[in-house]
Amino acid sequence: MIHIFLMANKFISSVYITLIALLLITEHSYAQCNNLVSNGNFNAGNSGFSSDYNYCNLSNCITGEGKYAIGTTANFYHYLFAGSDHTTGTGNFLIVNGAGLPNVVIWSQTITVTPNTDYSFSAWVSSLQDFSVASHLPRLQFKINGQLIGSVFNAPNTKNNWQKFSTPAWNSNTSNTAEITILNQNTSTAGNDFGIDDINFVKLCPTNINSFSAWIESNTNQNYIVWNNFQEIAAYYLVLSSLDGTSFEERSRYTAEQQKYYHPLPTEDIAKYYKIVAIDKDNKRLGESAEINSLKRDKNFLVAPNPTLDKQVTIYSNHLVKVEIRALDGRVICEKDVLNEPISSFSLSNIAKGTVMVVGYSSDLTPSYQMVVLQ
Repeated sequence: MIHIFLMANKFISSVYITLIALLLITEHSYAQCNNLVSNGNFNAGNSGFSSDYNYCNLSNCITGEGKYAIGTTANFYHYLFAGSDHTTGTGNFLIVNGAGLPNVVIWSQTITVTPNTDYSFSAWVSSLQDFSVASHLPRLQFKINGQLIGSVFNAPNTKNNWQKFSTPAWNSNTSNTAEITILNQNTSTAGNDFGIDDINFVKLCPTNINSFSAWIESNTNQNYIVWNNFQEIAAYYLVLSSLDGTSFEERSRYTAEQQKYYHPLPTEDIAKYYKIVAIDKDNKRLGESAEINSLKRDKNFLVAPNPTLDKQVTIYSNHLVKVEIRALDGRVICEKDVLNEPISSFSLSNIAKGTVMVVGYSSDLTPSYQMVVLQ
């Protein structure tokens, strides 16, 4: 038997229950966000990167191995080379006469990254001559923070034929920076000449929100709904509220500018249901959280014994007008109008063992609750 006594003449400060709502969307496709590489298309010339090759910018100045130039026409820098840039045919690209040594850095750049985030690296590669012998083909490889990423990439065997090299997704783990390096592993001095253009290093951004959580947090005087932010794909968030958990209306909206957002819960409507809706930059719905509800815990209720071994609940009260038994997700299991009756009873024989909330409403419909364990 559970005995619940309402002590109307004693005030005890309230605490709040936190109910976490979690939405899982099964779509797992990804899109690429903005390119993080500086001067990846070489339109700014010989800047933004480092190289162990020797740079020159004069006619026929890279006829020796281990040299590079940046320009629009490969033939200007070596009379045997042919090729133009990958994108327009008139822009700059990196023009390289391969060194006869492996692991010499052709191009390197250090980029700031977010820890525990997936990134993708890619570049476009062409040969500057036609190669009939496979051993003459440039063999490029990529490193991030000293670790080889992906397999060796053989350049095309025909000149001015651009092919894309891309690595598997790279996770930053605890790193705050990514040092990206392009190497040539071919030691041949015959052939082994290539162009590089449109280098990209991008964060992988989900096209849908795979894990969208919202929850309640409290401080001394205020409760807040808090949620994770997906600012790469979300433009703003809607805060919806409902009195009955069925019909929701927009309460507020917030732009996606921070890593974490919150919405203050007014004390006068703390019993309402809430959910958060994420909207993308095209005003399309990305997803929404499950319903969240927060009820004031009233320690004026005394529950004894708790836990209980039977399925009868007795409520002693002199001002409650309604009582509900709720599951921990806020779902109403059963309810009863008590209309200021001093003693009310509930039969909970159809409720499984576990923890439930006993929620009482005063005459102004202000709710309060106590947790009860059914054994």
